[in-house]
Amino acid sequence: MVSAFANDDGARQDGRTATWTMPMRVVSTDHFSVARVACSTARVIALVCTLTCTAASARTIAQVRYPQIAAHAAAVEGLVPTGWRVEQRLQGDLDRDGRNDVVLVLKMTDAANVLQVDERTPEPLDTNPRMLIAALMDPAGGYRTVTQDHALIPRGVSTDQDESLDESGTTGGGGVGINTAGTVTVTLSQFASMGSWQMGETSFNFRYQDGCLRLIGYERSTVQRNTGETNALSINYLTGRAWRTQGSVDHDGEPPKRWLRLPKQPLQCLEQVGDGLMFNPKIE
Repeated sequence: MVSAFANDDGARQDGRTATWTMPMRVVSTDHFSVARVACSTARVIALVCTLTCTAASARTIAQVRYPQIAAHAAAVEGLVPTGWRVEQRLQGDLDRDGRNDVVLVLKMTDAANVLQVDERTPEPLDTNPRMLIAALMDPAGGYRTVTQDHALIPRGVSTDQDESLDESGTTGGGGVGINTAGTVTVTLSQFASMGSWQMGETSFNFRYQDGCLRLIGYERSTVQRNTGETNALSINYLTGRAWRTQGSVDHDGEPPKRWLRLPKQPLQCLEQVGDGLMFNPKIE
């Protein structure tokens, strides 16, 4: 699937024409095969989960007080507060000055946030939240924090929903990456064993500009497991162009794209996006 970022001469970076390809793991034919099977089995799964999953959803999830990340640190370790661990560490040139900047995915390690749901659910529910940190390498030494966010990557609060960003790759998907142009991509997956028939992935592309990581691209691909309906949306905020499709897993090939023009708007900082799975791109 070609995104709104691919082969678009209107996308410019530092005055040069740039070709942008959103590294989005689109709902593929493998997902469609899974969806076909899921359409016939999801109701059985939902019934089995009813007894175990609702207990987790009903549990009171403790509120978290998020620490303030150091504005400047001599080393990357100085950006990691007590009670948190580095789940993912990425390096790349975010501000295009030839230096290796850093993006961190941090996860809280409070044992009180790991809940035992009930005796029928042997696996505990880890509700420890994540933070996304971006810091630029300072020419004078050390790192300068430019992004600190705990909303984009949703907190796990129920056993009936897979992790939107799963470090082990066993119960969920998603991921964070930096490409050679310094673009940061955050991909979140969505799958629920009850409460929703929808599964899919959402990707955000951010570029450092004017003091923060700014949203330059968005993509979302979903499959309805009960009906097989597919939907996709790709937005290029740099060019103001977007497309959407609607199709079905029962039909081979890609459905036709409906192209859209967006009104000119300032690029949002990452911290303005909020919960990535709840983000509303406001496209008709």
